[in-house]
Amino acid sequence: QGRRLCIGVTLWAATLPEAIADGTSLALVDEVAGLSRQANLEETAAEIDGNAVENDVDEYCPPLNAVTLAARLASRVAAKMAEDGPSLASEEGIASALGVFKKSLEAVVPHQAQSELEDDKGSKMRQSVSSAACTELESQNMGSLSLAEEQRLDCVFCTLDFDADKAFNADSGVYSFCEGGTERTAEQLADYYTALCREEPLLHTLVRPFSPRDPARQSGLHRLCQQLPSQVIVVCEPGDRNAMTPGSDSEAGKPDGSVGLLRNVELGACGLAAEYKAQSGLFLHRHGLYDFAAAGAELLPMIASYLHVALALPEQSRQFVLPKTASTEDLQNMLQPFAACIRGLLADAYAQVRPTDGREKKNNLNNAQFREGLRRLGYEQAGQYADLLFDFLDVSRGKSLSVQDLQFIEHVNGPATFKQLDELRIWACDWHAAQLQRKHSKAGGDVDASAASSPLGMLMHRLDAVGSGKVTFNDFSRGLRKMKHPAAVANDVGRLRELFMCFDLQNVGAIGAQDLHCLSIFSARYQLKCVIHVRTFLEERFGSLKAAFKAMDENRSGSLPATEWIDKMIGPHGYKTPSDLTACLNFIDKDGARVLTSKEFEALATFNEETFMQDMLALQAQAVDKYGDVTAAFDAFEKQGQKQGGEGLEAKDFLSGCRLLALKSQNDPRLLFNFLDAMHVGRVQRADFLLLERLGVVEEHKDVSEKMMAAISSLKDFASSGEQPESSDAATLWAKLHKDLREVTQGDFF
Repeated sequence: QGRRLCIGVTLWAATLPEAIADGTSLALVDEVAGLSRQANLEETAAEIDGNAVENDVDEYCPPLNAVTLAARLASRVAAKMAEDGPSLASEEGIASALGVFKKSLEAVVPHQAQSELEDDKGSKMRQSVSSAACTELESQNMGSLSLAEEQRLDCVFCTLDFDADKAFNADSGVYSFCEGGTERTAEQLADYYTALCREEPLLHTLVRPFSPRDPARQSGLHRLCQQLPSQVIVVCEPGDRNAMTPGSDSEAGKPDGSVGLLRNVELGACGLAAEYKAQSGLFLHRHGLYDFAAAGAELLPMIASYLHVALALPEQSRQFVLPKTASTEDLQNMLQPFAACIRGLLADAYAQVRPTDGREKKNNLNNAQFREGLRRLGYEQAGQYADLLFDFLDVSRGKSLSVQDLQFIEHVNGPATFKQLDELRIWACDWHAAQLQRKHSKAGGDVDASAASSPLGMLMHRLDAVGSGKVTFNDFSRGLRKMKHPAAVANDVGRLRELFMCFDLQNVGAIGAQDLHCLSIFSARYQLKCVIHVRTFLEERFGSLKAAFKAMDENRSGSLPATEWIDKMIGPHGYKTPSDLTACLNFIDKDGARVLTSKEFEALATFNEETFMQDMLALQAQAVDKYGDVTAAFDAFEKQGQKQGGEGLEAKDFLSGCRLLALKSQNDPRLLFNFLDAMHVGRVQRADFLLLERLGVVEEHKDVSEKMMAAISSLKDFASSGEQPESSDAATLWAKLHKDLREVTQGDFF
């Protein structure tokens, strides 16, 4: 039927213990440089769990004889598979063949195929020689791996060539891999392939999964790419180029370009180069598969020429498929030109201790230098925190760190606290009120109505000066400086960055309006704490909320004006934090009359934060259940309140919407309204309502804070642990670490 299972190996497979089990030695690129590097690494070897870390002599490139050793290992696996003789003539045969491959691999490479990693939940996972297991683990759980160890995790895999065109029936538009077998459409076939890949993480490449005659192949490929594990590559027919045009829907699910093409090796090496010149988009960031098994035997002696051209093309990866051979010796003879070419390239690229191409010594650190330098200097958490810290410090997103970038960490401890975020909310509201008053006095302004009605809307408008919809940290600090924020005026960049981190929880370097609006959730949750703090004070001072209200309602009117209550709390009763009182008042004042009643005090007495947040989640769930999503629910609430788009919801409109929703809550829905109206402008805008989808951001903030604070603290401890002159200040300490990182990685070709 044309289907094939191929055993794939990378050059790093040559460094597996089983590849050199017969006593064959590794031909290192530079023995002298390797021994020198090993001695240097042993001096700085970190101690983990009491055991010294073993460092590879050559961890930047595979050995010179890698092709020979890797081919021999692959041949042994193939021979083991041949003993069971798997067939690909049916669907059952395909699954069976994958099982035989895994079994054969475990027999030949037991240490690599059967070792286990423990994830952060304590469960065991088989670590295959593919990267599949590793993609399911956070880098911190993998420990401090050397570069060679990382490469070995991806050095043996398998490829399935389905040749789906032979299984396609053009009349019925379905596929069947054998007579009487299951018939599938393109999308159903995509689901079948996905199940195979998830069942066997060693399956890394799917070749010709759809027929070029199938009109539905693009939708099938699109579905397949959306569902496949990240390590799997999809390779299409050379003639199926309509599905491979840059930016086509077929790649929507694979933004990293994990889709490639079979290369037409019959064009010759120069012919492929000419094809690239004519249609570069078919090569740029694509994966290329060079199938010499299906081509004529006369092309094999020229395989080195193809390799030279393939390495010159801007492909993301290259796979060379070779025909079956009768013995390991035949395979090695076939690969001799290929092996000689690889040997020469490795020697030319890596044999020098220092660069000799006249390049300038860079003053900045890239990510690889930062991570590897920290590991060599003995920072035990390099594998866990280095990438996270690099992305955090790379404010300009230039993919490099200057001395000043590294020194910046001294001013930051982690994301801002909820109290600091609430202070930002209070400042934004005061600034917003002052701006509106100024604009009203001038009878005009350049801010639209929806932005003017929301402090956060106007804040985003000012921060996003160019109207891109995104705000970087530099935009954030520059905008707040123009707006006279106290931290910005004082040039407290550390405080500004801690605030920005709360909105950029994914550490991507830029935030949008929705991210900035999370300030409402952060502030609202903090204000609930203020409410509880005020209640605790009243209970401790008066014994109960009922007694507290009676004591302050001196004229027995049954009501307390807001200003009178706050004055009494601060004056006679000595409450120290006026902002707590304002937060409590804004929350429990259900009708917005700015007058407190005994019933509102009674409601305060029974308030429970956990129950309240359950009601918020119930509101979100019932809104989605009834209207499909939160956006549609807001539109329905607006329509119920007979509001025009952009006006937002007043408390009565929100209450009507909750009635229409038949909301089941233990708290008065007006309290839910007050929670969403964290800016206390008397209405809930669309952006506020949509925060129902982000209620979990508080827990996300907590997790990110713990991780970032641990990472920053550990690096600070490491930087200060070395010998420093007594007069050294923080800037000098970080400048020295930056210099040490550059020097310890100076000779590397990062």
